[in-house]
Amino acid sequence: MMYHHPQQMTPDFPQLSGNQSDQILDLLKKSSELGGMVHPVTRQNLKKVLKITNSYYSNLIEGNTTTPDDIERAIENDYLTDPVKKEMQLESKIHVDVQNEIKEALLVKERLLISETPKGPVSIGFPMKILKYLIPGTEHT
Repeated sequence: MMYHHPQQMTPDFPQLSGNQSDQILDLLKKSSELGGMVHPVTRQNLKKVLKITNSYYSNLIEGNTTTPDDIERAIENDYLTDPVKKEMQLESKIHVDVQNEIKEALLVKERLLISETPKGPVSIGFPMKILKYLIPGTEHT
């Protein structure tokens, strides 16, 4: 399908009834309560799994078929011997590394994140600062 107007690319938001809105709010509340009950060690392990999962699906869209197990191995610097598969492992590992660098360098140090919870909108300079992590050698202020 060809898009000729930006409005064609805008997501279509369904109209919700009052009951559905209440159910969504209840689900969000329960989800928040559940998140507060997760042990810190479990939380850290879940973060690791979610980063690997994010890398897996993001790279799969681009044709990188590295499995989550092989991504985890790459994070531990344990690479496959096949050069093509090793290259895909490296790409997936870089994806996870960039997630970690962005969080540390941009969110924690710049205090856009406090205790893992965003405190507000991202600064207008955020996209330019993140660029140097996505494209090494690019420097913007």
